Amino acid sequence: MNNIANVSQNITNLYSAILLNTSMDEITSFLNDLLSEDEVKEFANRWKVAKMLNDQVPYLDITLETGVSSATIARISKCLNRENSGYQTIINKIKN
Repeated sequence: MNNIANVSQNITNLYSAILLNTSMDEITSFLNDLLSEDEVKEFANRWKVAKMLNDQVPYLDITLETGVSSATIARISKCLNRENSGYQTIINKIKN
């Protein structure tokens, strides 16, 4: 198997492993094993930014509250506004 196919399969395997978690305790344990503490904090911060953008909070206010750069906020905004956005899918599920 070539390297690109191997990486793709590894990503698919990771997504499948995440889906197997059935409780908050399981997902917490899995992600804490998989990621460093700083990575978990960074992902949490990006998720906060996505929710703030969805609530129409201005970039400057987001930067001041989260410390996230305007470039990262812009990237998250782009993801949030694209078709089939993972961020938007979950925000919608939480609202419902």
